[in-house]
Amino acid sequence: RKELFYLFSEIPSIPKSQRAIKFHNSSNLPAESFTHFRGRILSLVAEKTVSMTDDPSIIILLFLVGKNKDLWLKQLKESIGQVWEVMNVLVLPEGTQAGCPCLQTTTRTTFHCLKPNSLLATKISQQFNGDGWSHCIQNVNIEELLEMKGRGCYSIRATPTVMRFILADDRQDIDILKFIADPIQMISLLSQAVYIGCSSCTKPLVMDENKVYCICRVCMEKYPGASLGSVHYFRPLLIHLSDETGSEIDVTSYHYGVAQLFRDIDVTPDQISLVIGNEKQMLRMGKRICERLYHITDTNSNWTLCLNVSTDENSFVMSLQCTLLEWNNN
Repeated sequence: RKELFYLFSEIPSIPKSQRAIKFHNSSNLPAESFTHFRGRILSLVAEKTVSMTDDPSIIILLFLVGKNKDLWLKQLKESIGQVWEVMNVLVLPEGTQAGCPCLQTTTRTTFHCLKPNSLLATKISQQFNGDGWSHCIQNVNIEELLEMKGRGCYSIRATPTVMRFILADDRQDIDILKFIADPIQMISLLSQAVYIGCSSCTKPLVMDENKVYCICRVCMEKYPGASLGSVHYFRPLLIHLSDETGSEIDVTSYHYGVAQLFRDIDVTPDQISLVIGNEKQMLRMGKRICERLYHITDTNSNWTLCLNVSTDENSFVMSLQCTLLEWNNN
């Protein structure tokens, strides 16, 4: 009995609040609550983040956290285009640094891959023309994009002319393209565009009297038992894009979009915070960032965007929100 103690240990009971958890589709996810979700895996968007959906017009981001995140990531990366069920995940608050609906794993999250010929998988898969990400988006130019109504995902070829971080408080926003020839200054400015926020809702955390960041009280109350902590984030980046037709559009890139721009050159908010004060490391990292920005501004790149256009009863546009999901220089 001592050697096989785990066979006799009491299995933790599921809280009553979680026993009635149901599957929800992307159009009616319960706000700031637990849910089950069933959708097609589209792509790896950023580190420990995958995109999935049950509707080609809506992208869901799934953030993998906890001790099993690497195992889950490996399984999901190997099954792009397949339909998975994700149980016991959190629906993150509206306003999370992503710009689209977000789910996050918990200590009770489980994954199940459906057989391709099953009824539930077929119902979702038949909405797509092929595997992965590319078949749930439309290729358009900016002029055509501005004529769209409703929600959808689109890909455009364009070049940025302004890339401005939106800072908090009364600080002046930073157009990083103006400092593309100064690596040291680039890192100094980017450090101002980094903040420490809640690992769940991404809202900035406050310090106590000992200058220690406090756990987000709102998330502690709403998500008892969830793994919460502090994470470095990029502040929102406003990107002004133009294409060969002469049309222009402003696109907002939240933390996960900004991180994706620098993912393959080994630049993260954590690393930026660590190199401040070390001129050699600042210069080395600053050069990588400046070279990436030179490349982005020198060529037409593919920008995958999530568009959300609200109209009134007469189909006049009330608001237009355009969020960056992915940048690709190919």
